[in-house]
Amino acid sequence: MAIKIRRATAADEAAIDQWQQSMESLDEYLAVQVGDVRDPQAARNRFGEWLRQPREKKVPTGWERIDLVAVEESGAICGYAVVNFGMNDPLTGQPEGYVSELHVWPEYRSRGVAGGLLEMSEAYAGQRGVPYLTLQVSATNQAAIQLYRNAGFKEETLKMVKRVTR
Repeated sequence: MAIKIRRATAADEAAIDQWQQSMESLDEYLAVQVGDVRDPQAARNRFGEWLRQPREKKVPTGWERIDLVAVEESGAICGYAVVNFGMNDPLTGQPEGYVSELHVWPEYRSRGVAGGLLEMSEAYAGQRGVPYLTLQVSATNQAAIQLYRNAGFKEETLKMVKRVTR
């Protein structure tokens, strides 16, 4: 089965929006693990709220948002990614793209879909002369971390959290 990666159309965006609104298909994605410091249910709730926000509210003013889709031969979407342009690294001042969303439907995982979406994100960065592509991932999501490492991403910073008690 051939999977094509391409820029999303308005029709694709409607299908993605519908998928994001479905708690049944989102349940696995909303099982966000934040380690043993923060409240996992609060993280799950907030992630669900964010994911279902209208697309235009997820991108800061002045940034460019590119939605990509992975589509099987039948035309059905099996994954998508969002890459944003318009930010500079706070330490170096260099421009960077930011992969803010990457989702592959469970039955299509381990078939190269996520890698294809990341490659297309990188291609768009290259077209814009953006030298770096960044993303964030939960430290507990080992499968995604391995995927990103295999795609050439490297850890640059480490966010550490401590619960403050009185």
